[in-house]
Amino acid sequence: MKYFSKVLTFDVGENTAFSFWEGKPTPEIGQFTSKNYYLLLDLFDATILRYFPEKVYIEDAEMMGIMTTAANERFVFLTKLVGGYTARCASHSIKCETVSVKKWKGQLKDRQVAKWIFEATGQSYNSPHVRSAVGIGLYKMGHF
Repeated sequence: MKYFSKVLTFDVGENTAFSFWEGKPTPEIGQFTSKNYYLLLDLFDATILRYFPEKVYIEDAEMMGIMTTAANERFVFLTKLVGGYTARCASHSIKCETVSVKKWKGQLKDRQVAKWIFEATGQSYNSPHVRSAVGIGLYKMGHF
């Protein structure tokens, strides 16, 4: 199997998780949490400056199902965050691409994603956000 080198993948939200791929089957992982949009942007910026990847993949915000007021507010926050993260990549001249949730995992449940990641890497991750970040990387490398 071939693995990315110098690539960061992100699951976006109040609990933003990332995986940094550097030519190995298991990435370095991390997560940061805040409800403050500007703090999340700063933490994202610190992460990309720490690793300075050649490319970043960010899970896109997508509407799924019926939108309640609370779900709509969360969707707006996620959309704004994806745009902010993408802009931060551009400001550092780092290639960035969004990844559709529907394309990378479709309707898979979290336990199915966890099983698939374990089969591909031999690793288990407790955080569903970290699992998504790792899953996006594996998907973009063609392992899913």
